[in-house]
Amino acid sequence: MKQYALGILILFALTISGCRTAPTDYTIALTLESIENYKMTIEIDSRRNYTLRRQNLYFDAHADSENIKVATGQLTPDDAAALGKLLAAARLFRLADAYGFDRDTASDNPFDGIIYQITYTEKALTKSITVRLDPNLKYPTQLTALIAFLSRYASSVGQEVGS
Repeated sequence: MKQYALGILILFALTISGCRTAPTDYTIALTLESIENYKMTIEIDSRRNYTLRRQNLYFDAHADSENIKVATGQLTPDDAAALGKLLAAARLFRLADAYGFDRDTASDNPFDGIIYQITYTEKALTKSITVRLDPNLKYPTQLTALIAFLSRYASSVGQEVGS
């Protein structure tokens, strides 16, 4: 009987340790930059607030001015819940700091100049992850799912900012 109870206790402990709940106090930012051409950043906090910034770096350089377009708002409760689940699954603090920089990309790689950077802060700890796109590399599934969600969300609210 003791062995049975101990087995149940161990199984329960393993189940609990494998589960991670959605974070409750965080800020996450995704920056997409096409070097010297375009930059977009979406920042979302745990209170569901977002700020989206878009800038055409190429035109700003030629105009010798900075024209950053900004939109703010709030995620819907459903979108916030989906983001919370993605953050819990991603376990960002366990991922590497960079992906796609360990080798030179081919000069014919159309994505060579595209960089994604995630900056995540939870309870005073900050993690930054930088990704250079390379179609020949595999990235952690949980990281690509998070980037895809944030990119899609930025595109959907980007309509407010204009081009």
